[in-house]
Amino acid sequence: MNIQEINKDIGENNFRLLSRAISYIENKGTDYFSFLQKLPIKATPIIGLTGPPGVGKSTLLNSVASYFAQQHKKLAVLCIDPSSPVNFGTILGDRYRLTQAIQYPNVYIRSFSNRGKLGGLNAAIWEICWLLLACDFDYIIIETVGVGQNEIDICTIAKPTVVVLSPDSGDELQFMKAGLMEIADIFVINKFDHPNAQKYWGLLTHYLHEQGLVIPIVKTIANQPLDVAQLIEYIHKYSKDTNAVLLNFLTEIVYKVIEQTKMKCIQKTQILNNLKEAMNKSKFNLISIINSYL
Repeated sequence: MNIQEINKDIGENNFRLLSRAISYIENKGTDYFSFLQKLPIKATPIIGLTGPPGVGKSTLLNSVASYFAQQHKKLAVLCIDPSSPVNFGTILGDRYRLTQAIQYPNVYIRSFSNRGKLGGLNAAIWEICWLLLACDFDYIIIETVGVGQNEIDICTIAKPTVVVLSPDSGDELQFMKAGLMEIADIFVINKFDHPNAQKYWGLLTHYLHEQGLVIPIVKTIANQPLDVAQLIEYIHKYSKDTNAVLLNFLTEIVYKVIEQTKMKCIQKTQILNNLKEAMNKSKFNLISIINSYL
């Protein structure tokens, strides 16, 4: 398996090898890092789609991906779903809303569990995007899990970050809270046929004006494909500076690799055993335990 073979398959709209490579990377296959080291990295636009649960992200993604596909663009669409904290399973249901996009042969769709990772993404998403940036895609689109206020990892990997809201997402007090509202390059108020939509748009517009922020707000009804044309225009505008996006992405990759390498030999069971032993001694010092790992 090499990048030339993968790109040949992609050119023929056959994503078999790409799927195998992604699984190999996500599951940390033997020598997977050596495979990544051989990959070129291209400045492909990465688009992030995030927002609270139930605002219509997947339905909106279906319309956006279909729009790009109709323009003969080749897309990689990554959908992240939450995993259960009880049985660790996941439905991977986002792709079932991509009923139109999945019909285009130039659209590659892959679902992932977040595997319990906080932040709204899958822990291996950076390495997976490393692979996708070496492939012949025109756009990479990432849909996060339904996020809360502080699950904002998507902004470290995507430009633009599209924050999707709905008219029942809250009041003006929610706008003032740190986190999700601060990472948007583009706001989308979806379900704009909702009775409270115009009022919600007014509140968000007023808030941005008061803060001196110039962030576009797009009104959509996600299941009407033509309704996303304005959103596509803003995506084009914000995804032009691919070199800046690539620089941020590479910074995150370097940090992640260093973090994983430094933590590789540290196991929680070992920490637990060391703590048990230390706590049985007369002079227990937690800082000394911490310093032994630094």
